[in-house]
Parts: sequence; C-alpha cells; structure tokens
Amino acid sequence: YLHHTKAKQPKTFKQELALLRKAGLNGCPGGQFNYSNSNYAILGQLIEQITGEDWRTAMTRRVIMPHRFTELGVIADKVSGDLVLANPAQGKALNSAAPGAAGPIAASAKDMARFWRHLISGEVVSRSALNTMFAQLYPFPDGDNHYGLGVQLFDLDPPGGDSYYLGHLGGM
Repeated sequence: YLHHTKAKQPKTFKQELALLRKAGLNGCPGGQFNYSNSNYAILGQLIEQITGEDWRTAMTRRVIMPHRFTELGVIADKVSGDLVLANPAQGKALNSAAPGAAGPIAASAKDMARFWRHLISGEVVSRSALNTMFAQLYPFPDGDNHYGLGVQLFDLDPPGGDSYYLGHLGGM
C-alpha cells in the first residue's frame, strides 16, 4: 500500500500509476485488505476524466450541494477565511492538494452524521453500490475494525459486542 499524504505536491495520474506498478500486487484482487491512498487519488483523477470537471467541483456539485451540507466541504488548494490547516507535529501548513482525492474533506460532526445518514439510505450512491461497499469487510490489523470499499466499521465493545460506528479514518 502507498501513503503519500506527506507529499509536498500532488502526483499526476501517470505518477500514481507508476507507484502502483512499482509496488506490484499484494495478492489476488478481493483476497486480502491493503489500504492505498494512491487508489483514492486515481479515483479522483478518473472522476475528472469522466465528468470533465475537477474532482473537488464534482464532489461539491454531486454530493455536497444536493444534500445542502453547510459544514462539510472539500478543502480548496488555497485555504482562505478562518479555515487553517496546520501540522502541529511539524509546525507548518499542509498542502491540501498533495493527497489528491485521498484526503482534503472537512466536516462538522453534525454534517458528518447527516452524510452517513444520506449514504446509508441510498441517497448518495445507489443501493447496489452501497451493498458492494459493505459486501466484504476485511479485518484491520488492529482487530477492532473492518474495512470495506471506502467504509470502515469500528467495534466499540470487546469483540462480539453490539456497539459499532461507521466511518473512514484520515490522517489529514
């Protein structure tokens, strides 16, 4: 798996593909879990090729605006207003463009909960796509959560408990 969120500049589609080719396959598709930021970055670039618009614009137009999210958004290349991205560990600002579609989304807890409600109800993606996202949940190395296609299921209790939450972690 490739993590390039520490990159200083966004990678091009060709650079992402080169990284994936160099890394090679870890196994048969669907046979095991390995997270890859590069796959999300490539997904963003595919969205741009298919829609003809920047993936940030497509996300805003197709997801954020129709659901009237007011506290959920794609962080722009140039941060303005009162939104500041800082990396406290390194004491410097982060380049929100560097991870491509693998990272720069910010939301309040209220809009994040609303997003998940819309997603689970089939309003963001089709029921068929939603079923595919959850069809195979692979155990995470820590054993307390599982990963599907873009979704994580976190076990809040000891194994076998009945308290879970859905989400997707992110380091940016």
